[in-house]
Amino acid sequence: MTGENFKYKTEKVDKEIYSLIKKRWDAVAKPIDGLGKFEEYICRIGAIQKSVNPRLTKAGVVVFCADNGIVDEGVSQSDQSVTALCAGNIATYKSVLGKFASMLDCNISVVDVGMAYDSGCKDVIDNNIMHSTNNFLNEPAMTKEQLNEAVECGIKHAFRLKDEGYDIVAAGEMGIGNTTTSAAVISALLKMPAKECAGRGAGLDDKGLRRKIEVIDEAVKKYDLYNKDVTDVMSCVGGLDIAAMAGFYIGAAMASLPVILDGVISMCAAYVAYLMCKGVKDYYIPSHASREKCARIIAKSLDVNPVIDADMAVGEGTGSLMMLSLLRMANEVYSDGTGFDDYGLEQYTRRRQC
Repeated sequence: MTGENFKYKTEKVDKEIYSLIKKRWDAVAKPIDGLGKFEEYICRIGAIQKSVNPRLTKAGVVVFCADNGIVDEGVSQSDQSVTALCAGNIATYKSVLGKFASMLDCNISVVDVGMAYDSGCKDVIDNNIMHSTNNFLNEPAMTKEQLNEAVECGIKHAFRLKDEGYDIVAAGEMGIGNTTTSAAVISALLKMPAKECAGRGAGLDDKGLRRKIEVIDEAVKKYDLYNKDVTDVMSCVGGLDIAAMAGFYIGAAMASLPVILDGVISMCAAYVAYLMCKGVKDYYIPSHASREKCARIIAKSLDVNPVIDADMAVGEGTGSLMMLSLLRMANEVYSDGTGFDDYGLEQYTRRRQC
């Protein structure tokens, strides 16, 4: 079983628009495919938007915040109060993401989908489903009903951005312990031992990393997760932030919005969304290869190719906004359309491969 839910319907992206943009790229005064993957992603964005003039002006990132009961097992060097503190800082543009968003004129929405504590910030949207998931070593992290509620929350916020006229969107996360939940989900779904998936997160020492690996392997065995579908895996060891992000990606695809992926938690959510609704992958724009082991594993499984490789581990959606800036630069070259004739040059032609 894949866990795919057929109530989630996505349209196929417009291949004709993709081809037209590709043809126009070839007429821009530069070597054929000179901007590499950026040309492909501009083509994809236009195909999703059904326009030969891709729009990247109005951009928004939704940051889903949630706590994870598994931190009781010593898998993080921070406690759950940090999530609420960071949520308030992100919502008021004081975090790394906020600095990036201010430079790019990008809107941030912060959603409490499962924090243990109240942030005390009026700018944080309250969609709290439960005050932290359970310690999954003792009991399932959440019920199927809570999982579904988190997914639907993400879908709702994607459609909200669509209704507000956004051109391109991204999702971020904040939640102490969520590199453990994401590694557990990927370990289960890809049937890989935890040592191949788990990393140091926000800075675990060797003892903490060993405990993290033990916890994941024990949970996979406890719930027989190698033989369970995506909804079972998520309800047993997942996080509410991952579930909401997965819903956001599904909602973005349903609403025909291109969506930029972020780091390891984002990539995990993107894979969960893909198992729930195969069509979402056509709407993904990858950004960076996270420092965490899981990220490259998932990228390979999704057949997406992050273009930024900077050993980053910030989270929040920061990598997606870095990618947005690069996409805007590429789109400016495409939109300007300076051709070979403008330089008095003969146009390069695309040669057939032998």
